[in-house]
Amino acid sequence: MTKDDVVAEFNKGKNKEISVLKKVIDDMSALELAKKDLAQFEFNKSDILSEDKIDCLIKEKNLQKNEKYIYLFFADDVSGLAKEFNRAKNQEKCECHFAKFNKKNELNHCIYVGSSSDFSKRIAEHLGKASKSTYAIRFSEWLPEETKITCYYFKVDADQEVLQNLENGIWKQLKPMLGKFGAK
Repeated sequence: MTKDDVVAEFNKGKNKEISVLKKVIDDMSALELAKKDLAQFEFNKSDILSEDKIDCLIKEKNLQKNEKYIYLFFADDVSGLAKEFNRAKNQEKCECHFAKFNKKNELNHCIYVGSSSDFSKRIAEHLGKASKSTYAIRFSEWLPEETKITCYYFKVDADQEVLQNLENGIWKQLKPMLGKFGAK
């Protein structure tokens, strides 16, 4: 391959990606969240003490499978949450994968920002019904009894790249206590 060929391929690749990014921008610009589209549910530790209780909560709230959603967890009171989360995460006997702790955001009422194309399964994992190898919040293992958590969520009709970019923008805005920025 000559230098001219490399330059030509570079420019073709660059222009192809510009087209993809323009489509993502257009698709994201077309999305608007109306108050009527935002749903929510609340829970505390007693609501999620067992897998059966988690299943009942998921069923009661009619959380959908196989649909794309953005979701956010907020705590009414953050005092002690970081300490309890890190205590559970760092137990010697614990072999579970917990969500990443963001120390600089530990006093933020926004606990987590996420997206999923299997919403009910992902919420169940965050509540405490996750395999050891799945990264999740695992609220049932550490949430103080008196703390109330609200999960806000909304359906997003868009492709995965738009969904991920939307999650990234919300993550940057809200700076959650837990979770990683960007694609997992």
